[in-house]
Amino acid sequence: MRLTLALTLSLLATPAMAGEWFQHKFGEARGYHGSWLAVCANKGKGDCRAVQLAGTDGVDGQRRMAINVIRRGRYVITVFQRGWKLGENDVVTFDIDGDVMGLKDKDWARGEMDISNVAETFTIVDGTMNTRLVADLKAGNQATVSMGTEYDRKDARFDLSGITAALNAIEALIAERGN
Repeated sequence: MRLTLALTLSLLATPAMAGEWFQHKFGEARGYHGSWLAVCANKGKGDCRAVQLAGTDGVDGQRRMAINVIRRGRYVITVFQRGWKLGENDVVTFDIDGDVMGLKDKDWARGEMDISNVAETFTIVDGTMNTRLVADLKAGNQATVSMGTEYDRKDARFDLSGITAALNAIEALIAERGN
């Protein structure tokens, strides 16, 4: 009896299970899914994104991939890698489990989704490319995003464990809101 009571109390005292939404001090609804974090602004009523941060240098770490969910089935991908110097002749590639896809210049732009002067960051601007990449990322295990020239390339590696669960949680929340 005591063992059962102790076990029950310890389970009640543990943090929320992975995947459950919780309220963050920044006013966001958040939920952990493997190596991905689902985030929705304004207590879950605002814009949503699935994010993976890696490294510990600064607030954004060494690299970050964010998949902004515009509405169910429509995405905008943003990638940051500390040290990327985005030049005129840069080439962007996504390698998902060995399947390499090169992006055309028209597919991406420097900066964040709505802010072009964000350093070391680019955004996929082509809607069809975003949809294709999200499908490939959800089906994959590892992704390497490369940026640079033929002679000077930098890679950002991302674990894809939990990406599908994070995006599904966001899309379920959006459906619940009626968007």
